[in-house]
Amino acid sequence: MTTTLDTKLISKVKTLVEKYGTNAVFTANAGDYDPTTGTVDSDTATHTAKVTPPQQYKQHLIDGDVIRIGDAQVYLPAQDLTFTPAIGIMVSVAGSSWQIMNVNPIYTGDNVALYELQLRK
Repeated sequence: MTTTLDTKLISKVKTLVEKYGTNAVFTANAGDYDPTTGTVDSDTATHTAKVTPPQQYKQHLIDGDVIRIGDAQVYLPAQDLTFTPAIGIMVSVAGSSWQIMNVNPIYTGDNVALYELQLRK
């Protein structure tokens, strides 16, 4: 069920990130696993989307294990995405290559408004 917040905030989130964000290219292995050979073919899928600029984690959040020095976070609007962000997907943003280490969906009600992505070089 779509809530009033879903209706109003999801489009607002996308509009703001589209206006103030930066382009990011997401590259995921889209290959198929062959159980006979035990290999995955090398097909990849790329998607371009706007994200918030990468922000380094605050010192008090860095635990050296889950969040390490140099990790950054970006926010990706969920509206009209043609893919679902997942751990392991590579992201090229702001001239750097990163790997998604964690995905945290943020809901405005019953629907995802945006994803908080933890990135690591």
